[in-house]
Amino acid sequence: MKLFCPSALTEEFNIIDGCSFNFNYPSIANDGQNNSHITNAIFRGKNYLNHLLNDATSNDLIYISNCILEGNDDACNPNEIVVNGQTQFCVEVAGIVGLNHGEFKLGRKPSGASDGYAKIEFKQGSLFTIYAKEDIEINENAAIIIDDSASLNCVKKDAVVAASSDFVNFNLKGKFIAKNNSFIQKQNGYISSNNSSNSLLFISSTCNFSNTTLSNNWGGGFVPNWKGNYPAPISVGQSVPCITGGHTSFASDPQCSAAFSNISTNGSFNILYNLIPNDSQFDFTFQPEGGALNYNCILDGASVVNGGTFTINAGAHALLVTDDNGCSSDFYFNTNGSLTIGCQERMPIGDNPTP
Repeated sequence: MKLFCPSALTEEFNIIDGCSFNFNYPSIANDGQNNSHITNAIFRGKNYLNHLLNDATSNDLIYISNCILEGNDDACNPNEIVVNGQTQFCVEVAGIVGLNHGEFKLGRKPSGASDGYAKIEFKQGSLFTIYAKEDIEINENAAIIIDDSASLNCVKKDAVVAASSDFVNFNLKGKFIAKNNSFIQKQNGYISSNNSSNSLLFISSTCNFSNTTLSNNWGGGFVPNWKGNYPAPISVGQSVPCITGGHTSFASDPQCSAAFSNISTNGSFNILYNLIPNDSQFDFTFQPEGGALNYNCILDGASVVNGGTFTINAGAHALLVTDDNGCSSDFYFNTNGSLTIGCQERMPIGDNPTP
């Protein structure tokens, strides 16, 4: 393993700021060997966990406990953790398993006085594992994103854990996004929410569609029972966030007023969109989400009104979205006859490419 990480110590937390963890050990990581641990840490800036080999005989495992992905004040540059390749990012209970609750907070400032912009994104081949009795706090300007061929698994680690608390709790105030061909096993987890104006629960219609177990090397008997306990046990004054994405398993649950089948993410922005064939053309409908309201949208060089439907020709197209703070993001999408290919986000200059 190679570790490049400028860090400092403040109060009781280690600061991890702009780090790249590059793993290249040619073996299978597990609880007993070839794993790493990060405890009591605050992540800032853009941080990458990269597995460089990605063959059938290697993966990496990194445990975190009692950590914060701090929110940035700058909406144009959210603090990020990006997990690339066959890396398992595992949130575990701090202390003695079976006795204590753990937390992983996204977007929270250490002072707790305010929230900022943050996201954690799991790229192709990676696995997000969360043990029971963990609280995953997704604050209003934060997001968890499970990409194409990435996986999420909520698991029990200790049979001693009491049944009443034997769950992973996603406290959703921000965004939970499962993209096309992602895989989620959430049998041991539930989602609760205060249904804030910023909450978004997007489950693609193809999530778990082509998989019978966790993607790539993360098999071993898990089954796609990911709906779990949704709608969740709801506290007084709470309500379930609306759902979009078009997955049939959620047809009887609260749907968002505008139904979208696709999503693209870039920085603090999300673009919800539909592309519907119309003879030799396509009807394109989109809705920006994230950043600050009052969006300025330019489609193929022409100003367009957010929320409208636009007839476009087959081929490549570009959408530029600028919010009220002046933050801009480019989104690219392509059509190919009756085949719809989702938006392709541009990799900003300076970002690490996916290995």
